[in-house]
Amino acid sequence: MAIAVAALALLHLGAVGWQGYLDQRASAHNAQARLENIFPEDGAFPSLQRVQDRHAALQFLQQRNQWLTATLERIDQQTRPLPLKLTYLNVTGTQLTLHWQVDEDATSDGAELAKHLAALGEAKWQARPQRLSLHVALTQEVRS
Repeated sequence: MAIAVAALALLHLGAVGWQGYLDQRASAHNAQARLENIFPEDGAFPSLQRVQDRHAALQFLQQRNQWLTATLERIDQQTRPLPLKLTYLNVTGTQLTLHWQVDEDATSDGAELAKHLAALGEAKWQARPQRLSLHVALTQEVRS
């Protein structure tokens, strides 16, 4: 009888242990499923490649802004003594566009003003509205 009680006790402990193992396994599976719902693999978090692409884009923007600052300083030095009033400034990608209106009391020749700014970029004179335009590519060559 003692052997039967001991065998039943061992069988009971084995059944309880097995049930505990199954409960623990189900709990781990449920936790894994919840984590997968919280952190899906394909969309919620950027991949390493996307992070690297963003970093490269930010570095390019930082470089472009440095070129823009240097270019604007050079343009300011060239145009400050001229009888011009800045009316338009636009930066799109790596293109800088500026338009100036020539002061009414100025006796300067527009073509001469355009030649004066030609070293900075593509300068155009429009006689009818008395406007001088400058298009500059923001590249490393501009910086030098």
